[in-house]
Amino acid sequence: MTKNYRKKTEKFFSEYFGKKRGVDVLHGSLAGRLEFEKFFSFLHVPTGSSVIELGCGYGRFVLQLLARGYTVTGVDISKESLDVLKESAEKNKLDDRLTLVENDFSKPIFKNKFEAAYCISTFHLLAGEEEDRIAIFSNLIKSVKPGGVVLVIEPNPLNPLYYPFYLFSDQVSWELEKTFLKSNEVNLRRIYKQLKLKNITVSYFGFLPNRFMNYIPVVSYLNNFMNNIPFLNKFSSFIYIRGEK
Repeated sequence: MTKNYRKKTEKFFSEYFGKKRGVDVLHGSLAGRLEFEKFFSFLHVPTGSSVIELGCGYGRFVLQLLARGYTVTGVDISKESLDVLKESAEKNKLDDRLTLVENDFSKPIFKNKFEAAYCISTFHLLAGEEEDRIAIFSNLIKSVKPGGVVLVIEPNPLNPLYYPFYLFSDQVSWELEKTFLKSNEVNLRRIYKQLKLKNITVSYFGFLPNRFMNYIPVVSYLNNFMNNIPFLNKFSSFIYIRGEK
């Protein structure tokens, strides 16, 4: 990760995640529960496994894993986000199986240690250039035991609803997020194969924004319908891609 890109991402997300202090991420909304169900069914590793998340933020998924009995290492470049996660884990008495690391993974720091590794909506943010993203992702893969699972969840650039969100929302920065344009299914599959991951599978989640489910429950049925129809599912909100080392 270039110093300039890291500085911009660290500044933006430190400010963003600082606002999440005190947010209850364990007892979420309908949309959140469906998202976690999808995540756990696709990750598919035994309870108690050792798992690492790169780009863990304030810990939405880390805390869910801890609550289900997993041992988790959360890695992020933002000390602010790690502090928020640490506070949440301590508040919920889940910190005994949690390790936090402030690092950008530009160099490998673990080897053959975890049963699974994952990135959620952060793969495209690992670096400004694809070559650097792949190098960082390769270092993450090195931390996984042979036969372990590597999962990436990325916003789908074919979903048209992302563009007004990324361009006009104050929650994100188009300057940083525009790298998601490379996170199409074809390119993600290519990267997985390039890094010699095996048994690659792809799934889809959402179409209309997930938060709509909290107000209009029928949206969950519409999204599920879209996700299971060939061709239409190519326009889903998220691409899930899983492989084994």
